[in-house]
Amino acid sequence: MKKLAFLFLAGLSFCSSPVRNFKLFQGKTAVKKTARGFQLSSTVKLANFQTEKLDSLLIAHLSYAVHLLTPKGDTLFDVDNGMIDQSNAKKMDTLIIKSKIELDSSFTSGDYSLIFDVQDNVSGRNARLNVSVPLKN
Repeated sequence: MKKLAFLFLAGLSFCSSPVRNFKLFQGKTAVKKTARGFQLSSTVKLANFQTEKLDSLLIAHLSYAVHLLTPKGDTLFDVDNGMIDQSNAKKMDTLIIKSKIELDSSFTSGDYSLIFDVQDNVSGRNARLNVSVPLKN
């Protein structure tokens, strides 16, 4: 009986696919000086998110918020946010978040950070990525 239980549990561990960590990767970041201040553009790549199946489609449901950390240590919450509801007939390996933020001239030179908080709404898992953004007048 013990042998049968062991074989059953061993079979389950070989048959179940491993859960990979939900991850964010930094993409391109650009700072553009404008007449009113600065425009920050940043992309982040998402990987290892879960999808749900609906008929013949795989659907990813993700939500995100972007926060700005100033050189003084202040955090401006939700300077950008959104939802990603992407569907495809084939497996999706990665998705991209594109964030564009306008800062007025009251923002001075210094080392800022964009903090991307992303939730995989299918699995409930969260991931966070800090992206350094130096501003120079």
